Amino acid sequence: MHRLINGLILLVFALPLNVGAAGELIFNAGFEQSEACARFNGFNDVIDVSTAHITGALTLNGGAFPQSQYIYGEFSLRDRFTGDIIPLSASIYPDYEVHVVAGHYDVLYSFVQGDIGVPRNIGAVVMQDVALVKDGTLDIDVTAFVISGRYFHNGGAFPASAYDHGDFLLDGPMTGQVLVGDSNQRSFADVMVMAGDYDVRFQSVQSNLVPVNEFGFVNTSVYHNGQLFPVSQYQQGKIL
Repeated sequence: MHRLINGLILLVFALPLNVGAAGELIFNAGFEQSEACARFNGFNDVIDVSTAHITGALTLNGGAFPQSQYIYGEFSLRDRFTGDIIPLSASIYPDYEVHVVAGHYDVLYSFVQGDIGVPRNIGAVVMQDVALVKDGTLDIDVTAFVISGRYFHNGGAFPASAYDHGDFLLDGPMTGQVLVGDSNQRSFADVMVMAGDYDVRFQSVQSNLVPVNEFGFVNTSVYHNGQLFPVSQYQQGKIL
């Protein structure tokens, strides 16, 4: 914060205080996030902020994102110290350029619009704790795949009703949230999601017969040729 005293603006920091030579006061944050510090020395007040000029490519599974204003997502940086969100670029552009305060950042992705062609994740962490402390290049590649499936209610079909339904969501701390579809559709197809770990959630929209949960956890079953996999330690594999 700042205080105004006799026409002079004084910057006040809740930071460690060091006293330098000749009565010079040095306010230093003492963290790698920014090496900036404010030195108050007579009438020569100086604030020096370290910055980084970052450029890079934006790719999906190693290739180009759809170049369409109707099918795209947006990238941003999240400052790990302050939580500040810095817009980076829309996925329709093949590359980006940005100047930031030197520090550590997470790279985020959020779906904006489109039927197919881009991941539908919102608030997903693509890269975590990236050190952007000097000029350089940071290429961002999103790994994603397409999923399809069906919804069941106690082993049977959900009501095909606009007055009795809910949404299915995929949710994870790193992968963000994906709206898969509505229960009255009874199935979903060609939903592109980022690779990662998810919980399946059910969110009631309007309920008579369907669950009223606002964010209910859903157990899922994985099938092999329409049947459950064998329950055997000798016949097993990993679902990725």
